[in-house]
Amino acid sequence: MKGELIEILFQYKEAFASDNEPLWAIKGHQVDIMLNAEGPYPTLSRIPAYPAIPRAREALESHINELMKLGVLRKAGNIHKNADGLSRSASPNTPYNPAYVPTGAEPQITIE
Repeated sequence: MKGELIEILFQYKEAFASDNEPLWAIKGHQVDIMLNAEGPYPTLSRIPAYPAIPRAREALESHINELMKLGVLRKAGNIHKNADGLSRSASPNTPYNPAYVPTGAEPQITIE
């Protein structure tokens, strides 16, 4: 089902995308994500990062920069206004956030 949807989206991408806003760059919509795990999170999510080979890291950084340029991603901690006009942290450091880092602990993954 998911594969069929992706195939249709790419088949008719002219209806959903442009050169300035590729298929995945949806703006003006809010998506609520419900986590299906409650803290403490499984140990799998606590596996430390490992270094990537340089070519893969360059490709990843290029892709991340492109998504940031399109407004799909932003650096954690940036302040933004929600639909209700209230400013909130983009990524609050609370136990309910899967990227939660307890006070005094070092984050496991960082992207510069």
